[in-house]
Amino acid sequence: MSYEQERGVESTGGQRKLLGTVPDRLMLITQSGGQNSLPAQIEGFMEGGGQLVQLRIKGYCARGLENEAQWARDLCQEGGARLVVNDYVDVAAGCGAWGVHLGLDDMPVAQARKRLGPDVVIGATAHNFQEAVAAAQQGADYLGVGPLRFTSTKDRLAPILGFDGVVSLLRRLDEAGIKIPVYVVGGVESTDVRGLILSGAFGVAVSASIALASDPAFATDKFLESIYKAVR
Repeated sequence: MSYEQERGVESTGGQRKLLGTVPDRLMLITQSGGQNSLPAQIEGFMEGGGQLVQLRIKGYCARGLENEAQWARDLCQEGGARLVVNDYVDVAAGCGAWGVHLGLDDMPVAQARKRLGPDVVIGATAHNFQEAVAAAQQGADYLGVGPLRFTSTKDRLAPILGFDGVVSLLRRLDEAGIKIPVYVVGGVESTDVRGLILSGAFGVAVSASIALASDPAFATDKFLESIYKAVR
């Protein structure tokens, strides 16, 4: 399926861009230990039209992740996708990833910016308004906000926000004049997409619904179709 470009969102630094095309609004978060291998997840996602992959592998230290990050980056590059490395700033820098996603216990955004320079995308996790404001003020390019609902893909799950909690946070960011792309994460399904985007979310970050699907390409296409219908 081919999706036309929608309204743009472009960050202020260097070559970092989230342009607002439909594929920019869907991020795959890889999952280890499921029925689909990591290459199968990424290849299926790209086959379905996805272009933004966050590499998250539980139980790996930074050194153990280096090889996986490099092949994932090469695989994404071959398929026209971009790679975001979860947690590890030095691994992201070493493999030439497009971006890094930082949790609350990871390197602070401002420190990561000094390490990575102006052109690498930095995403940050936020569970509440205060965390979202702090990440934005430090220079994060996007936020991962959630969890929307319970998900078994995260070991230490933060308090569930639910749809109303996410919408409330989005509204507060808008009222505060904080214009930063927000990806909603945590148990997101394709039927959630329209309501979330119409409420102000930039997009969704999805793990199990794509990574564990019997057909990741088909699942990806369904998410992109839902996004397209929400933004057209």
